[in-house]
Amino acid sequence: MVHNMEENWREFWKGILAQLPVQLGVISFGLVFGLLGAASGLIAPQTILMSSIIFGGASQVIFAQLWSYGTSPIIT
Repeated sequence: MVHNMEENWREFWKGILAQLPVQLGVISFGLVFGLLGAASGLIAPQTILMSSIIFGGASQVIFAQLWSYGTSPIIT
């Protein structure tokens, strides 16, 4: 049982290390979008919820820009 647990942890950390390069892009986009959301008038919970609902990066940016221009909710 102990050997199996150690091997599971080893595999877990290998997975963490394997995905670290991807996180550079994810973290930088998150920071940029957080600033864009704040600049467009969204409050923090709205920005976080929008990131959870709208998965495409460019779609998030366009939505925030439309929101800041006061576009009708039917269009956004």
